[in-house]
Amino acid sequence: MKHLKPILLVIVIILLNGCWNYKELESLAIVGAIGIDLGDDDFVISVEVINPKTVASKGDGGSSSINETPSVVYEATGKTIREALNNVVLEAPYKLYLGHMHLLVISEDIAKKGIYDIMDFFVRDTESRKIFPITVVKNAKASEVLKTIKPLETITAVNIKASLEASSSISGIISNILFDEVLMALYVEGRHPTITAIEIINPSEEGETNKNITSTDAPTKIKIIGSATFKDDKLIGYLMEKNSIGYTIIRNQIESMTISFPCDAKGNYGNVVIDGLMNNLKVDLKKDKPLAKIDITGNAALVEYNCKTDLTKQKNINKIKDLVNEELKQIIEKTIITTQRNIKSDIFGFGERLYKDHNNYWKDNKKKWNETFSTVPYEIKTNIKIERRGSTIDSTKGGV
Repeated sequence: MKHLKPILLVIVIILLNGCWNYKELESLAIVGAIGIDLGDDDFVISVEVINPKTVASKGDGGSSSINETPSVVYEATGKTIREALNNVVLEAPYKLYLGHMHLLVISEDIAKKGIYDIMDFFVRDTESRKIFPITVVKNAKASEVLKTIKPLETITAVNIKASLEASSSISGIISNILFDEVLMALYVEGRHPTITAIEIINPSEEGETNKNITSTDAPTKIKIIGSATFKDDKLIGYLMEKNSIGYTIIRNQIESMTISFPCDAKGNYGNVVIDGLMNNLKVDLKKDKPLAKIDITGNAALVEYNCKTDLTKQKNINKIKDLVNEELKQIIEKTIITTQRNIKSDIFGFGERLYKDHNNYWKDNKKKWNETFSTVPYEIKTNIKIERRGSTIDSTKGGV
C-alpha cells in the first residue's frame, strides 16, 4: 500500500484541479503554450499569449490588421518557474492565465538536467489543467518553437497540438503524451517515461515572421520526429520513427496505424491500415528469470498494393497477411533491440508487469533492474487479419 501513496496523492491533486475562481477574460492574458529553457543558473521561460483581436476577428467574419500576429511570445528568467512567470508580467499587459494552456515545450538541455522541478510546478499550480501535451525539442531552444509561425494554424499551441493528435491517430509514430501520463510514469514502479520529440527544420529568422506563411513551402517547419526517452526524470536518448512506432505498439497506446511492406522481390510495396490494434504484454518467470511475451492482434484493410497478384484468391490474401505480420514483428523487435542495447531504460514497463504480477521477484531484483532489463529475452506474436481489400478487389497490375 505504501507504494501507492505517491500515485494516489497525484491522482487526488489531478481530480481536484478545476476552476479556481471566475475571472473576467478582459483582465487576463490567455496562455496557449509555455516553453522552458535552461539559463546560466536559472529558468528561461517563454510564454505564447493569444492575441484576442485576431481570434475574435476570425470568429465574427471580420479581419484583423495584417501587421498583427495571432499570438505574442514573452520571455523572462527566474530561479523558479513561478518567479520567471511573474517576471513576464513586467512586460505583458495582463495577468497570465494558464487555464487554457494547450502545450508545454521543454528544451533538450533542461530535459537532460531533469524535469522533476517542472512537473512539481504544474502539479501545484491551481489554474493549469493537467492534460496538456508535453514535447521535447531536439537541438534547439523551446523559445524558438514558440516563436516559429506555422502555416494553416498560426497559433503555435493549437498547431502543434493538432499535429500530435493527427500523428497519434493516423501514422502511429507517436502517441500524444500528456502531462498526467508523464507524471504517473515518474512515480510508477518498473517503468520510465517518454515524451514526444519534435525538431525545428531549417531554423531561420524568417520563421518568426509572416514570411513563413506567405510561401507554399514554409522556410521553417516544426516536425514530430519520435519519442524522447528518459531514465527517471532525465533525458537519455530518442526513439526515431519506426522505433517509436514499435514503442507505441508495445505500450498499447495506439488503436490505428499504417504499415508499408515489401510485396515482391522487385522493390514494390503494399500498405495496410490496421484498426483495433491491441497488445497483451506479459512478463513471466522462467527458471526464476523474466521472459517478456508480446501478443499483438488487429484487423487490417489493404489500402495500396503495387505488386502483380490475383487478390481474388484467398491463398494470396493469406500471403499478404503473413508479409504484414512479419513486417510488424520486425518493427517491434528492432525497437526492443535498440532500447536494450543503446538506451538501456525500461520504457516498456517490463518491470512494471513484474511489480504487479510477480511482486516477490520484483522486491528482490528492482535495485539492479536497469542492468537486468537490457538482457531480458522476449517472444513476439503477431496476428493481424486482412479483413478488407478497399474499393477494388484485384490488383491494377493484374494477377498471377
